[in-house]
Amino acid sequence: MKKLKEHLKSWALKPTGWSLPNDSTEYDISKLDEEEYKDKVFYKDRWIKEDGLEQKLIVTFSFKYRKYQQQKRQVHIEKALSLLETEPQKSNKKRNSDYKRFIKSVNCTKSGEIADNEANDLHNVFGFRTDYEIITNKEMKKNIQAH
Repeated sequence: MKKLKEHLKSWALKPTGWSLPNDSTEYDISKLDEEEYKDKVFYKDRWIKEDGLEQKLIVTFSFKYRKYQQQKRQVHIEKALSLLETEPQKSNKKRNSDYKRFIKSVNCTKSGEIADNEANDLHNVFGFRTDYEIITNKEMKKNIQAH
């Protein structure tokens, strides 16, 4: 879904036009009873032509899988909050499936203002801020080699 063009994402995320295998009825999943259809897998399909190649796009939806993903996300959020309370120094983002992806760090100046990201990135990588400090090439090489 992430790499689909906007019009295809819009089509795929619409609650209307869903079908069940071996059933010609079209469903609006926003109006269905989740408990009644919890074990069913709905689908949408359409032909698309990109770069001269014709392909069939198939999108699936399941209430059970949606619930699983919501629970998984909630557990990750709780883990991230717990980590911030107990060991905030370990909150660096690792990968896109890691619970730490919910933690965003914001750097501040000594006076408490939010620091400029570009200058902050240089500071984090090389140990100096270009917005208020001038250093020699020799000092810069020394800082870069240290990191």
